[in-house]
Amino acid sequence: MNTEKPWPEDQWYVAAVSQEIGHAILGRTLLNRPIILFRDDRGVAHALSGVCPHRMMPLKLAELAGNQVVCAYHGLTFDTTGACVAAPTSSKLPRCALTRYPAKENAPFLWVWFGDPAAAESTPLPAQESIGLGSDGWRTDYCRYFELKARYSLLVDNLFDLSHLAFIHRDTAAAVDLALTEPVMEEGGGRLVVVRERLDAPADFATHMLFPAHAQRMSRRLETEMIGMSLINAGGPFWDGPNSQAPLLGHQNFIHVLSPESETSTHYWSLLGRDFRLADDQLSAELVAGTTRIVQQDLDALAAIEQVLSGSLRLPREISMLPDQGALHARLRLIRMIEADKTVAPPTSGRPQTVKG
Repeated sequence: MNTEKPWPEDQWYVAAVSQEIGHAILGRTLLNRPIILFRDDRGVAHALSGVCPHRMMPLKLAELAGNQVVCAYHGLTFDTTGACVAAPTSSKLPRCALTRYPAKENAPFLWVWFGDPAAAESTPLPAQESIGLGSDGWRTDYCRYFELKARYSLLVDNLFDLSHLAFIHRDTAAAVDLALTEPVMEEGGGRLVVVRERLDAPADFATHMLFPAHAQRMSRRLETEMIGMSLINAGGPFWDGPNSQAPLLGHQNFIHVLSPESETSTHYWSLLGRDFRLADDQLSAELVAGTTRIVQQDLDALAAIEQVLSGSLRLPREISMLPDQGALHARLRLIRMIEADKTVAPPTSGRPQTVKG
């Protein structure tokens, strides 16, 4: 993407899943910003900048003493607002503070805002309930966290392009026929949805696993939707018959959560959701294992592409084909978000400035 910066700042980004954060320091880099995450003694999650302004010590190595962050180098101590409240090696407090980032927890995610703080309160979180997260009658299974050694936009491309299922995942994935159907774009009201349907078709082996008592002639609709910068869902309903008027069997969602770490690396969490067979732990274990294998195949491919893009090779002009239109619409959406952004990204490097105090 030819844009002035690689990502929009004025967006809610997932910094962690809730279960990753406890009463201890968790260091993480997002959008080239080192941050620390932790819970106070009331269980409230906080997000602060992750470098001590005294001598640039990474605060991922700090100690959490009560509700205060104590730098491991010289003991500078910061409260949950980021204010410096103690400096054991100095006769007076230095004029310094950590940046406190707006953070909202809506299980299973902690969302953090890196743009204009004044805009955070007026900007709602992405509607994760729309895909069953935290909703009654749904089960969510957490697969795992992945570190992707590639830029986040390559992952967005991948998630909106299902035609690769027939090749990279030919030994592990089902729904190949569905993946090769022509997508239909549904865009409006702030939503981008890429839709594929396969009607009145014999059930594949995955559908037999999901609905063993019904899987004969089936219909399925798969919707890939960018709900927010960090949240993309691929899923939809199954019908026990020739079309969408047949009895509904249930919905299955493949939930993709991503946040840029740097220009060439991405945090990625994979989850699954469904509204049927909620108590079936064995089914969940099988789905998690299969999804984990598929995700790793994607990440290996994207890391290989990133090596090419980040190198000094003379590359051919990129081409696109008809099945790529979903991914191209997603790219255009990202570009519009970046162009509409009002926040200027901070520099990614530079010499530290001395502050007297």
